[in-house]
Amino acid sequence: MAPKRYDAQLVLEHVAKVATAFAEQAGVGAMETAGGILGYLAENPRDLEPFMVGGIWELPPGWFQRHNLTWHAANGKVVHPSEVRSVGEISQKKRGRGGRDG
Repeated sequence: MAPKRYDAQLVLEHVAKVATAFAEQAGVGAMETAGGILGYLAENPRDLEPFMVGGIWELPPGWFQRHNLTWHAANGKVVHPSEVRSVGEISQKKRGRGGRDG
């Protein structure tokens, strides 16, 4: 069965609504949250339907780092998610948690 197709306007409105609600609860910016959602869904289009039906909680843990959009860190540097993932994996290995491979 082919995946359901969604109207772009409907998707964008849903992203904005979900990002606003999530950001209010988390105490973060809705614009950054919406960007993270769009970046994740662009990299993982198979998760569009679960997101449209169930919202942000249908995305996997760590979704906000599983895309290729950069952002400005608190220190003013532009950060790429792969850098954050790499640092996280190194930290986990140092603490003996193994990361993805261990």
